[in-house]
Amino acid sequence: MFRKTVFILTVFCVSLGLAQQKKGTGIGIALLDVQQLFEAAVSEGIGLNATIVVPIAASPTLRVEPEFGYFRATEEEKNGTTETMTADSWRIGLGIFPLTTYDSFTLYYGARIGYISQTITFEAGSVDLEETTTGYYIAPVLGGEHSFSNHFSIGGEAQIVYADLSSDSEFTDVEVTRSLLNTRALVFFRFFF
Repeated sequence: MFRKTVFILTVFCVSLGLAQQKKGTGIGIALLDVQQLFEAAVSEGIGLNATIVVPIAASPTLRVEPEFGYFRATEEEKNGTTETMTADSWRIGLGIFPLTTYDSFTLYYGARIGYISQTITFEAGSVDLEETTTGYYIAPVLGGEHSFSNHFSIGGEAQIVYADLSSDSEFTDVEVTRSLLNTRALVFFRFFF
């Protein structure tokens, strides 16, 4: 019994030590709904966007994390005439996070900033219209992750997102600006090289 206990404690301590040595660059994925940032006319619940993140350990206590995301949805209706609406959304951003590590758990806080764009096209017979919405977002962030080894972690993140958007539309001659404030919770899976 004593040997098993020593073995289990040794494995546990080694895994904690490896988890703390997590350094370098990695790749990860975050699950979120980009449609929360836009008021698209495409049906609700059309899909889930995954954002790809690239965590870079600038130092043992600082992470820089570029992020990229893309989402495309198409809706088609046929009532004598075929009507097609397509929404293309993409985002590019950067997160900067001081880190505090406790054994295999890392707490991070900071901000994400970035640029977002969405183009909606509507086609029906000879009618072809387009609306483009662009803008920026900034989000204070609080997150945490558990490292299972020095290569893999799973975590969660809470954000308060402010987005400032403007739309140029062929649907109307009016330019629309929007400011949005929302909360968002994300689940992250990260792999470190």
